[in-house]
Amino acid sequence: MAIKTIKNFYSNKREATRKTNEEKSFMAPERNWSKGIRTLYSKYERHIGTLTIITGFIFDNLTLREASIDAQTMVFIIYLILSGVSILFLHFLESREKKENKGYLHFWVFLLMQFTIGGLFSMFFVFYSRGFALSASWPFLLFLFANLVGNELLKKEYTRLSLQVSLYFIGIFSFFIYYIPVILHEMDDKIFIYSGLASLITVFIFMRLLELIYFKRVNRSRLKIGFGVLTFYILINIFYFTNVIPPVPLVMKDGGVYHNLSVNNRGDYIAYKEPISEWNIFNEYPAYNKIQGESVYVITSVYAPAKFGTQVIHDWQYYNENSKKWISASRIFVPIIGGREGGYRFYSVKQNITPGIWRVDVETLRGQNISRIKFEIVDADFTPNFEQVIY
Repeated sequence: MAIKTIKNFYSNKREATRKTNEEKSFMAPERNWSKGIRTLYSKYERHIGTLTIITGFIFDNLTLREASIDAQTMVFIIYLILSGVSILFLHFLESREKKENKGYLHFWVFLLMQFTIGGLFSMFFVFYSRGFALSASWPFLLFLFANLVGNELLKKEYTRLSLQVSLYFIGIFSFFIYYIPVILHEMDDKIFIYSGLASLITVFIFMRLLELIYFKRVNRSRLKIGFGVLTFYILINIFYFTNVIPPVPLVMKDGGVYHNLSVNNRGDYIAYKEPISEWNIFNEYPAYNKIQGESVYVITSVYAPAKFGTQVIHDWQYYNENSKKWISASRIFVPIIGGREGGYRFYSVKQNITPGIWRVDVETLRGQNISRIKFEIVDADFTPNFEQVIY
């Protein structure tokens, strides 16, 4: 009886071992597949990061520029939600896994976090760079691009909770800078302050959720997180109050300098411009051949969301060769109303304009530059060829 019991014991043990091996064999393809991808990613991580930057930037540049404001907003919100959830879930996994024994799920969640944060900065860079004057806004765009590149190439640094939360805060703040004016249908310093407060409240709620998931790690990183969030909050405020941040949601759709202007019975603007010759394609200040006695027209079309009302300025400036400075010749204020897909059209006209290098800055009341139109006035003793443009 005892021998039979021993036999049954070993028989049951062998059967259990066989089933366990079968289960391992069944799960092996999935784990080997995941392990293979992880190995491949680790081997070519730097090249994959570079390729992701290039392809992601091209894709966002081609799609985001043509998307409606509602579609852009929806994509931004999806990216913000996915990046926030991936950070929370990543630290939920880390609170339950040993540091040296992170599973394949941790790997995929980390990739999702890196992808969504990188996607946010890629989209923000494209969105904030539309129709802007590079000379005014390049520091803020460089700041966004540096975060985009860092997200792809500095993976080890992105494992730090303090950096993850700080970057997430930048994404939240960049979103509210553009979205709060859309909701309130206006933009000024007060609206920007509201955007900052909404960002701080959002990141505070996010930190409370993180504490519920992994209190020890959050508690260890509390000072670093606070320092990072406060640093980026101050930096973005400096960018705004020095007019470095482009004035989103206002976007320049079209514009140029023209000979003559009329309005047809449908309300369209009919204007005439000189065809750009092959000699003028790469000229920063293309020649405008002015006939004696004629006026010079600058037409711009600025997009703003529906029910959005504000004022913009055409600041006509000429370059003084003696002082080597730009001198403002006239500032023309124009109220605009949002909602038109092609942008709100308006024009200004300059009479008795002198030959030389000119530019017209299209800007907000507080001096944020929407766009800049450059040209050189040349006195002509002939009538140039014109082509018709309809706004």
